[in-house]
Amino acid sequence: MSTNSRKPIQLPINKNQNKSIIILIIIFQSGDIELNPGPKTANIFPCGMCENPVTWSMDGVSCDNCSIWHHRPCIGLCTMDYELLHRPNVQWMCCKCDSLNVSSFTFHSYEIDNTSYYEPLTTEESFSYSFVSKSSPMKTSSPKQQANKSTNSTISSAKNYSSKNDSNTYSKIPKKKNLRVLTVNCRSIKDKTSEFKAILNYTKQDIVIGTESWLKGIQPGKNPTKDAIKSSENFTDQYQAFRNDRGTLGGGVFVLVHNSIVATEQPQYVTNCEINWVKIKLQHTKNLLIGSFYMPHRSKNTLEELEKSLQLVTNDKNNNIILAGDFNCPDI
Repeated sequence: MSTNSRKPIQLPINKNQNKSIIILIIIFQSGDIELNPGPKTANIFPCGMCENPVTWSMDGVSCDNCSIWHHRPCIGLCTMDYELLHRPNVQWMCCKCDSLNVSSFTFHSYEIDNTSYYEPLTTEESFSYSFVSKSSPMKTSSPKQQANKSTNSTISSAKNYSSKNDSNTYSKIPKKKNLRVLTVNCRSIKDKTSEFKAILNYTKQDIVIGTESWLKGIQPGKNPTKDAIKSSENFTDQYQAFRNDRGTLGGGVFVLVHNSIVATEQPQYVTNCEINWVKIKLQHTKNLLIGSFYMPHRSKNTLEELEKSLQLVTNDKNNNIILAGDFNCPDI
């Protein structure tokens, strides 16, 4: 009994070919091979102004909303301003879709709903009770989790602060859970109307304290002049505007209060300086006085006028006070 066996045919392979085959096998097994590669072309991002590509070797900015790139020179952005865009608190408007671009920190820090964990400003009675019983530090608001028996005393004491004549007005005051206050130096609100309205629309501030409005024609307790700049031209109709304009180039202060809040201007507290006061009515607490002050240069006379205004304000003990603005006192 015999069998026939066939030997496999062996092709002559030199050492270099053997090495090449091993390399090809390793590459194929790695899974990094594009089986049908197309032409090697890079992504092209045309400029929204000149339509020429914006490459990595050029200075350019991209809008977060429309994703359109722009060359730095095409949008008139100087080198210094271009470097400032890397900071977390810088905002800029897209010239293509007119949307506001801000950094991730600034953008998401205002993403809060209408609910809040804090009650309105406390009165002296509720604060003293909380401080003595819980040894808590001084603060301007009390979390709901810390609500205690002092709530009833707070409500009863608040009735003493409101007079009988204000009973109808007091019943219409909305119960605010918190107050969002924005302080801003505008340096001419007329030139930044769209940006300012976009910020208010997104951050949903209750009160805005502004300085250097550069407006004219309106002062507390006086009739507007014939050439007065209307508030509706610069501010959204969702806010009441209380202004104290300088009347000449520069300066001017204002306080914006959302329409959902009861507010009245207090011209009796205004002295011979750039200041304005507005009274805010809140439920179950003292009234809140909001002041906006601007001092263009450090001046003894201006500080004396500010002191006079503060003396008038502090004579009424039934008010909480917030004074903000631009004091131009960097050494303090």
